Amino acid sequence: MKKWEYKIIVERSKGWVIQKGIEEFEKKLNGLGEEGWELVGITPIGKGGFGGTSDLNYYFKRELK
Repeated sequence: MKKWEYKIIVERSKGWVIQKGIEEFEKKLNGLGEEGWELVGITPIGKGGFGGTSDLNYYFKRELK
């Protein structure tokens, strides 16, 4: 039976990831992928006004060895 470990990363953004630079964010995601982490979900956490999102939770998993 496979066993998993999980990681949650909270990105605090002012609108969307693009403001941090998409290349920088892709490097971060690719680095996690190289470590065996798989992105399995994203949850927006609304804290702003109409339609505003200030945080995004990124959920990752990888198999325990």
